[in-house]
Amino acid sequence: MSQLRLLSTEGELQVEKLINLSERPPLFSQGAPFWDDPHLSEQLLAAHLDQQSDAASRRIPTVVGTVKWIAAQAGKKLVSGGRLLDLGCGPGLYAQRFARLGARVVGVDISSNSLKYARRQARKENLNIEYICCDYTSLEVNRRFDIICLIYCDFGALSDIKRDMLMEKIEKFLVPGGYFFFDVHTPKNRRHLDESSWEVRPEGFWHPGKHLLLTKQFEYDGGIFLDQYVVLDEKSQATVYRIWERTYSPRSIATLIREHGLQVDGIFGDLQGTRLTKNSECMGVVARKPCK
Repeated sequence: MSQLRLLSTEGELQVEKLINLSERPPLFSQGAPFWDDPHLSEQLLAAHLDQQSDAASRRIPTVVGTVKWIAAQAGKKLVSGGRLLDLGCGPGLYAQRFARLGARVVGVDISSNSLKYARRQARKENLNIEYICCDYTSLEVNRRFDIICLIYCDFGALSDIKRDMLMEKIEKFLVPGGYFFFDVHTPKNRRHLDESSWEVRPEGFWHPGKHLLLTKQFEYDGGIFLDQYVVLDEKSQATVYRIWERTYSPRSIATLIREHGLQVDGIFGDLQGTRLTKNSECMGVVARKPCK
């Protein structure tokens, strides 16, 4: 349950219900949606564009480096009208740069507010980008792409079912010889695991007014982690937000890729071609659909 009223009929705070909210939830259970919440969607867009933090998108120098590296790997498939699908494109930071190189870009994101910004930027530059608002795991298009990107470790947020659905779509949407570029976290990314905290805020990312924020992190078998945020507002209504993350090893991600009919072209420390080491917190993965 993503929202819960914590006042009894007598107006007393039901602490037991609040305690229950802090218990370990079932694996990949969903919290309240926040992509198009009026307050949270604005906060999320601001985080995407914030050049002092990598909280929602990486900063522009990293974005530029990533686009340059992917372009070098893809070669002629990207320039001169190559078809590129940018999944989880947010406000279009990567999509617009791929389009400037000459690619025909389709960007997909679940946040209408982020896409509103992305479309506005594309119109300003007269860029050839089509934006689609939907959950990319349910995307259906009658087109094939030379390149598909899923950047900023979104892959690790997917349950087994949604992940496998997405991989089936990736294989279907790619042309033979087409590339899938994505990144995932390694277990090293979660070596500093805090258990829980709480704080009272006058306002913040999760709520525009006064609220109590309860943060708890859970670790599950298989390198799966949950960041859970319980927001208790002034009316004692609790809203639960959950952000899941699955970590991968080079072996596990390579096995998954092959199980879905793709081949591994390279595994790096990021999507700028950094060498992967045992201390890398991220992996940049290049997969390719075999030519028949």
